[in-house]
Amino acid sequence: HDYVFPVQYRYMLPLQYGYMLPLQYGYSFAIVGINLTHLVLTLLNDGSLKNHFYNIAVKEIKEATTSTAKKAGQAGLQLPSLRQFHQVYCYVFFEFDSLWRSEKPKDIMEFNRIRDMFEEAVRVRLQKQDCILKANFVLENV
Repeated sequence: HDYVFPVQYRYMLPLQYGYMLPLQYGYSFAIVGINLTHLVLTLLNDGSLKNHFYNIAVKEIKEATTSTAKKAGQAGLQLPSLRQFHQVYCYVFFEFDSLWRSEKPKDIMEFNRIRDMFEEAVRVRLQKQDCILKANFVLENV
């Protein structure tokens, strides 16, 4: 997933990697990334991401039908793509990072508690019919 950051969120990359350096509330980028990859795969496999992917497809259809550059036969529901999966991963990573910093854990041993809290919040959000997981980065908070 590391290649998604430089391509789609290149302006955030130095800030994100810089934040991962040992600081008061730092954590291992690799270990958190592995855990969040597992979370996203679990959400995909158990069907929790269905609302998100459906709503993304509908949004893309609406954008394609209103675009003057629409190509014939291009509109219609599409299966989720690897790019969309990576966008979900990026959303999850940045949202987890935000929660981690707001919780101000005393050490890495609080990871499971915060991860469980985060997973529950994501699952609640994914149950909303109009759910689209979209990252809204605020650079002032990084």
